[in-house]
Formats: sequence, C-alpha cells, structure tokens
Amino acid sequence: KKEYSNPYGVTPFYTTLSIWVGILLLSLILTLKCRKFEDGTKISMIQAYFGKLFLFMGISFIQTAISLLGEFLLLGIRPASIPGMILTAFAASITFCIIIFTFVFVFGNTGKGMAAVLMIFQIFGTGGIYPLEIISRRLAAMAPFLPFTYSVNGFREAIAGPNWHHLFKMIGMLGCFTGLFLIIAPLKKVFSKQIHKMEIEFEKSGL
Repeated sequence: KKEYSNPYGVTPFYTTLSIWVGILLLSLILTLKCRKFEDGTKISMIQAYFGKLFLFMGISFIQTAISLLGEFLLLGIRPASIPGMILTAFAASITFCIIIFTFVFVFGNTGKGMAAVLMIFQIFGTGGIYPLEIISRRLAAMAPFLPFTYSVNGFREAIAGPNWHHLFKMIGMLGCFTGLFLIIAPLKKVFSKQIHKMEIEFEKSGL
C-alpha cells in the first residue's frame, strides 16, 4: 500500500524559504556597486540604493513567479485562493528583497552573513514546520519579530481558505518590515568608513 505525503502542510514554509534563499543568492552573484559616469556625474546614495534595489526586485519577481508555477503545475498545489497565494508571494518577495538588500547595502559582505544568520533563526523560530509550542520558549518568543512568521501565515490562509482580514493583516506586517528597513538604509553614511575598511581587508584576505 503506497503512502503519499501531503505537500500542503510544508508549502507555506518552503515557498517562503525559497523566496528568501533566491534573493540571498542574488546578493552573492550581483554587485551593489554602481559604475561611475565618464562625465563625472555623481550618484547620490538614494539613486544607488533604489537603482540596484529595483534590479534585485525585478529578478526576485521572476524567481517568485517560477516558484509559484512549479508548485501549481508540477507539484499540483491547489490553494483555496490563488490570488491570495500570489499576493502573499509577491508581498514576501518585496519585503525579503528590501531586508536582504539593505543588509548588504549598509554592511557590505558582513550584511550577507547577517542575512544568512537571520534565515537560520527564522527556519527554527517561526513555526514553519514545527508548532511554536514544541520548540524553545526563547526561540518561539522571537516569532512575532521575524518576517517569515507573517509570510508563512499568509500562505496558510491562502491555501486553506482565506480570512481576508487576517491575510491582509499578515501582508500589512510584512509592509512594516519593509518600512523599517527603508528607514535603516540611510545608516550607510554612519558605517561607511568602517565598512569600507572591512571590505578592503576582506579583499586582501583572498577569501
């Protein structure tokens, strides 16, 4: 007698994880440095930030669309609300892109490490696979402060049959993280000298 696993239970978590990992890999492949204009035109920090951010976001949207098509067409996932699934996916894509991009924009290579560490905390501390009740209380207490929590819950709403008020609340919380990291971005001016020294030392190390 064959047993078939139910993919619906883990779809919210792995969809969320795939979006985050996709953007994290983009930060390793693409450079955030802007080329200088030959005529000497200076690029402001805002232009450098949003110019590269929109590039990252555009590629992330493509990755997210491919992930959703794979789930719908290959895995046979049939959410109760496809629009809700799509809305949550692209809201998560925007939020995760801004979080990871801001980390790297402000802290350089250190920011990539920070994004990876944050991902590890979110894998175990958001109830994506195991209920929060059976994990460490300290780890579970972090869940409200981690964006994975709201992405996973948003996908669960879309798959099971959305309570639209709750679904939009989850998307609104993702929006709060987006706003927070947009506010953090100007801190690049504060850490620019220290980060520049670290980048030079990193290049010298040959790692």
